[in-house]
Amino acid sequence: MRIFIAMAIFLSIIFFAIVSLSDTDKLFNMWSNLSYLDSNFPQKIEFNYDGTYATYKYSSSMDATSRGTYQITKKWSDSKGYIWYQVIISDLVEGKRYQLARVDNEGRKLEFAYNKDSYPSKLNSDETGCCIYWRTTLDYKLSPE
Repeated sequence: MRIFIAMAIFLSIIFFAIVSLSDTDKLFNMWSNLSYLDSNFPQKIEFNYDGTYATYKYSSSMDATSRGTYQITKKWSDSKGYIWYQVIISDLVEGKRYQLARVDNEGRKLEFAYNKDSYPSKLNSDETGCCIYWRTTLDYKLSPE
C-alpha cells in the first residue's frame, strides 16, 4: 500500500510540473538591443518567471543597473498571432510604470511603450519610451535579422 501511495504522490508531482511548465509565456526571457549605446534604454532586459525583472546597461554586463517586479494584468492575441500584454512595472528608482508590450508571433521581437500614469493606448516608435528588443538566444532561427 505504501508503494501505491508513494507512486501516486510521485506521479502527481510530475503531472503538476508538466502542466505548470507548459503554460510558460513568451515574455519570460532575456531580451537585448545592441543599438542602445549610451542611451536611456538598457541593452539587455530579463523578465523572470517569478515576476521579477532586471535591466543591464550593456549586453555583456553581469551586474544589473535596476531590479524590480512586474505583473501581467492583461494578455491577449491579435489576428496576426502577436501576443499583447498590459504590465505594471515597479522598482525603487522609477516607481510604478504602466507598459503596453507585444511579442511577435515567432517569439523573436519584444516591443513596448510605457507611461507613469496609465497604459499607453498604442505602440508608436516615434514616442518617448517606445523600445524594441530581440530575444537573446543561441538558436539561429530566433536571432534578429
